Amino acid sequence: MDIGKILISTAIRSAQKSNKIDGMLGAAIRAIDVERLDEEWDKASSLGSDLIDVTPEIINVGNLDSRVNILTTQAKRAALQMPVRQKAASITAHCRGDDKLCLVETIFKWVKGNVHYREEFQEQFVSPVFYAEGYDVADCDDYSMLIGSLLLASGVGIEENTPLIFRVTGKDKKSPSHIFPLAPVKGDYIAIDATLDQPLGYDLSEHGEVIVKDFYVY
Repeated sequence: MDIGKILISTAIRSAQKSNKIDGMLGAAIRAIDVERLDEEWDKASSLGSDLIDVTPEIINVGNLDSRVNILTTQAKRAALQMPVRQKAASITAHCRGDDKLCLVETIFKWVKGNVHYREEFQEQFVSPVFYAEGYDVADCDDYSMLIGSLLLASGVGIEENTPLIFRVTGKDKKSPSHIFPLAPVKGDYIAIDATLDQPLGYDLSEHGEVIVKDFYVY
């Protein structure tokens, strides 16, 4: 597959537009009822084609906040797209919709078993849609978007008071080097880092690194 065809797109061209799109995406995600996905897909689509566009385009990544804003926005976008929704439904079919731990464990195992980690190779992000359709190489940015989108599409972290978290860690507060999602489960948050040879719940901020910043995926 041509890498040029798997570069994620973004319709964000200014801070004003970014905030507007991010707010609409958040509202659409929070509105999702796993039993009414088709209806909500129609509603989300009506917000504008730019919210669900995946036209290949290189993203120029800025500072940490700008970079993670792209990741969270694209995770929410992807959660509303049919390939991701279908993949999430397929791999979590044995889980009850209210069993968040089952959903999180299943998504973690599927990603670990089907996507291979590679250290960041370019300042480019790969859309979760391509992973849902078979692409299998990712760095921590791509893992975070993929896992985040599958969780949101499964109904995990869609509540405004318990959103997903994208955690950035590093050797110190001024040296961000890694990112991974955390999901709300049974009144707590559980780390989902598929880049490491570690079990679900392993959080680098508890094993030598520090939390640079937590970003809430509203």
